[in-house]
Amino acid sequence: MPAAGRASDTRVFLPRQKDKTPVQTFAERFDTTTASRTKFEPEAVLLQDQGLWPGLRLEEWRGSGGEMPETVLFQHGVMLHHEALTSARIHWSGHRPVTGDFAPGSFGIFPAGLSYSGHARGRWRGVVLGLTPGLVQAVSSSPGARTVELVPGNGIRDGFVWQASLALAADIREGYPGGAIYGESIAVALAAYLRRHHAADPRLQIERIEAGDALRRRVQQFILDQLQEKLTLAEMAAFVQLDVYSFARWFKRAFGMPPHRYLMAARIARARTLLLCTELSLVEIALQCGFSSQSHLSSAFRRFAGIAPGSYRARGRE
Repeated sequence: MPAAGRASDTRVFLPRQKDKTPVQTFAERFDTTTASRTKFEPEAVLLQDQGLWPGLRLEEWRGSGGEMPETVLFQHGVMLHHEALTSARIHWSGHRPVTGDFAPGSFGIFPAGLSYSGHARGRWRGVVLGLTPGLVQAVSSSPGARTVELVPGNGIRDGFVWQASLALAADIREGYPGGAIYGESIAVALAAYLRRHHAADPRLQIERIEAGDALRRRVQQFILDQLQEKLTLAEMAAFVQLDVYSFARWFKRAFGMPPHRYLMAARIARARTLLLCTELSLVEIALQCGFSSQSHLSSAFRRFAGIAPGSYRARGRE
């Protein structure tokens, strides 16, 4: 979806205008680099719905290209290109980067929960749809269906999606002559269509998520192999080709704790071994276990083990 934040933070891709009051939109994002939740801030919002359609919002934006840091969306974003950027590159976690222009008449799909980053050049105008995961999930034909994962992409051409967005935009401009139920009906039809034609094969999701002990062992070994690196949740999710939210839920079920806690426990366990079995300095141990400094190691070790690392080493050798 278009960009947010400072001009240097623009993403798909609308920058803040420093001399204007930021425009508030329905669209929010989670910036993984700052761990903060913030609104997108396009140059101009040309059209905005009144929030009458449960699970779906629509706005028309105008803006310019720029850089977008790694971001996660809370809603599924569908970005319809009316006036195209001259070039763009988008990289979704666990997928190959997509490079090309935002051709008029095409659209992009930005799934909720799937981190992405990118950059673009040129001017852009188009319609931005936000669909809640709940709406897309609710149109499932079976009550026990698994979470729907839309497939990310850009430059997609699909007449149904395009016409549905035009009908919704026209309904806003005309003042909702048929009442909210007209747009709500289109929203449900659009969600069902996206689920059927632009979602991952649920059988593949089941195979990935329910791989059981084999997948658990692979993830465990991956973490141990990367302990000295600055390992991120997005990197762990990409390793098994899941979005960050699906991975975090699966991880907690598989390991009994969230990823960050498991990662810290693994770092502390390795530090214990190195403290007792080697002559490495605390600085060297900190680096080999993925801590940024000796003080980082010391504070984390005290929190988990209840004792300073130096004291732990001394007691272990008494």
